Amino acid sequence: MSASGCNSPGRLGGARRDLSSYRVLAFRVAAQFDPRNPNTPASQNFSVRLTDAAGNTSSAVVAGEVKPIPFPTGSVFRRSVLSSIRIPTADFRGADLSRITAIRFVFDRQREGAIFLSDVHLSPR
Repeated sequence: MSASGCNSPGRLGGARRDLSSYRVLAFRVAAQFDPRNPNTPASQNFSVRLTDAAGNTSSAVVAGEVKPIPFPTGSVFRRSVLSSIRIPTADFRGADLSRITAIRFVFDRQREGAIFLSDVHLSPR
């Protein structure tokens, strides 16, 4: 996934979902070894928002402020190690959690770059 200013709509199958019983939105992420990424730790960052059936968009939660997004390790052979980021659903203020229609990953914090993003899920704990 490239973070070149694009937004990932994250539609939930066109239907609204009740997320009010879930306490955490979680996903795994790492910066790719890519010339568009600065060669520094925590070089990438993005926001996450929820949208409800009425069109309300939640406050942005900045992923890298919850936990830094790791840069690939190693000097000769680079390895991207995915890190789990767990965001409490209560942090998404302004959207009705019982009527969510989209989870949005908004690449608004870096001018360009590339990341790995995987295993998006909700958890009751």
